[in-house]
Amino acid sequence: MRVSFLLFFLLTCFGSYSQSSIYYGKWIYVNKSSNTILNLDENGFFYIEVDGDKFGGKEFVQDGFVLESKYHIDSSEKPIKIDLFFINKKSGKPINHIKGILEFISSDKMKICMDESGGERPDYFYPKMTKVFERIIN
Repeated sequence: MRVSFLLFFLLTCFGSYSQSSIYYGKWIYVNKSSNTILNLDENGFFYIEVDGDKFGGKEFVQDGFVLESKYHIDSSEKPIKIDLFFINKKSGKPINHIKGILEFISSDKMKICMDESGGERPDYFYPKMTKVFERIIN
């Protein structure tokens, strides 16, 4: 029973799930001190780039560990849930899980609220924790 639950969890979180293409692409958040790019790809990987410094993706090294960063979006609830996972590639186990919510303002603009410390999922778009991202159109 425990093994089947673990297998179900891993497949639903990290397997070949179907993300909607509405989320794919590069999104930018601009504030007074920096520009942050959030890239969500069609394979469930994401990376964050702050003023040219890239963090995440299919494979990156942090503190001597080889990691990958994946996302999962659950649009069956309102607000939409977004989960960011940092996974140790060697063990396959997540080392960090950031929970958030998102809402589309328009087809090219969305707001995301997440507890970046890895705490509980926000239940509301708290002004100090919410960032508005605009799609970068090439």
